[in-house]
Amino acid sequence: MQKYLSIALILTGILHNVLGIATMHDTLHRMWREGLVASVQANDASYALLWFLVAGFALMLIGTTFWQLANARQLGWPPILGLFLLAATICIVYPKPGPFLLLAIAGALVMAQLISPNTAQGS
Repeated sequence: MQKYLSIALILTGILHNVLGIATMHDTLHRMWREGLVASVQANDASYALLWFLVAGFALMLIGTTFWQLANARQLGWPPILGLFLLAATICIVYPKPGPFLLLAIAGALVMAQLISPNTAQGS
């Protein structure tokens, strides 16, 4: 179950990047023309796009790491609770529908860990 939830994190990251690129296509073109670093400004859509893409890649990396840990039966409480706390914090700071998907996946990981511990110590 933890492997499937890890794949869900990877797919969420991919979806995050696809939505960011699709909805901010013009901003991405402008950033590419002006230079990626030079065009990012705090009060601009380029700043939002940059963080949207960074978050998408971070979700993919977290999902890949969780998948590898679950595959090795080493995915334990610290990373699962860390992800849950991160997701809960994002939901509080940014109460939009998107972060609740991450919270749902993190909550499912908590439930999967409670039902069937996948750690080397629990086996």
